[in-house]
Amino acid sequence: MSDPFTLLGLEKKYDLDMELLDQAYFDAQKKTHPDQFSNASPEEKAEASKRSAEINHAYLLLKDPLKRAELLLKEANIDLFSHDPLFLEEVMQWRAQTAAKEDIRHDLLTTQKTLFNTLETTLKKKEYQEAERALYQLTYVHKFLKEIC
Repeated sequence: MSDPFTLLGLEKKYDLDMELLDQAYFDAQKKTHPDQFSNASPEEKAEASKRSAEINHAYLLLKDPLKRAELLLKEANIDLFSHDPLFLEEVMQWRAQTAAKEDIRHDLLTTQKTLFNTLETTLKKKEYQEAERALYQLTYVHKFLKEIC
């Protein structure tokens, strides 16, 4: 697949303006949506459909802040964490707290906000190792919040 940023004509950065992303998506779809090719040859229709699907995929990747960060880190040749024992201890603590019927949503939401800020700041400064750590932790916080909400 083509680079999602390039495909939608956007600057490669984490802190995308979501309105600009939406506009770029709609503009790209206007040019490539299969409905625009109703009188075209079967080959042209197939190509338009393929291109439209690529644009949809690019849009979904860039709209998701975790996937967008992952794209930027991979482009910077950063191998994403697969394990962080210290952070996993914190996750185990959260599990214990929820098993004990403690409401930790506020704490998790605060942690999530802090991690998103860290991710944005570190990507902007090209501090990729710290950004990778924030993304790893954010992924867990995000999953955990989905589980308990």
